[in-house]
Amino acid sequence: MFKQKILKFAFAVATIATLTACDPNAKIIKDTKVKVSPDTGDITFNWTTHLDSNNIQIWGASFPILNPHNRAETLGQLAVSTTTPGITDVSLDLYFTDVINLPSLTPERTLPNGTAFPILAGVSPNNWFSIPLGESGSSKLYVNVDMASKKALVGYVLSSDSLRAGVVANLFTLFKSNGITGVGGIYSGTAAGQSGFAIFADLSNALPLASPNLKQQRTPVQFGDLSSKKKQDAIAKRLMKLNLNNSVLRLK
Repeated sequence: MFKQKILKFAFAVATIATLTACDPNAKIIKDTKVKVSPDTGDITFNWTTHLDSNNIQIWGASFPILNPHNRAETLGQLAVSTTTPGITDVSLDLYFTDVINLPSLTPERTLPNGTAFPILAGVSPNNWFSIPLGESGSSKLYVNVDMASKKALVGYVLSSDSLRAGVVANLFTLFKSNGITGVGGIYSGTAAGQSGFAIFADLSNALPLASPNLKQQRTPVQFGDLSSKKKQDAIAKRLMKLNLNNSVLRLK
């Protein structure tokens, strides 16, 4: 269960700036930063992303991240909130060491709409795993960790059928903030549970995985998406309609 309150959420900006996917000048994601807890031998961090807001609203949410093998154990939490008019925060607190040391996780090969993850190169596509967010069957946390190359990619999808645009495609934009690179935006499917909002980021340099010299030697991660312009336009039109109607979105 998650607590609810109406929040402003930023998707209208995307209707103008993201008719072409992965526009590096888009401003959907205003800022993102990672704060690692003091060294205790394990890696625990908070990853907060600030989003521009407009006329589309979303019911606030707080999702516990539970150990799939022992649901009495909490591994973190993802929360959506607002503290400043026009800015929506998505905050992820994660016991990262505990997550990557789990005996097994659900392997993933695609986003909920069946399209590939928005990473074109730099990590193995066969190394993605997921954990459900709360009791949701369609909102998830994703991790792709390669300790040999000292890489850690983390992402999440927040499901909302209101974002379904009648096409299977994605409308993502690139971002770079505080040394963190990634991609965020909308994924759309044609069935329930296949549409929503997603953020993926390379947190390798933000986490204490290696010495500074090793961090500089990593192969860069290339973010991107192969959705067609025509299908991206369909998602943009859906966002425009939601914005004009001052729509309220619910996460599930």
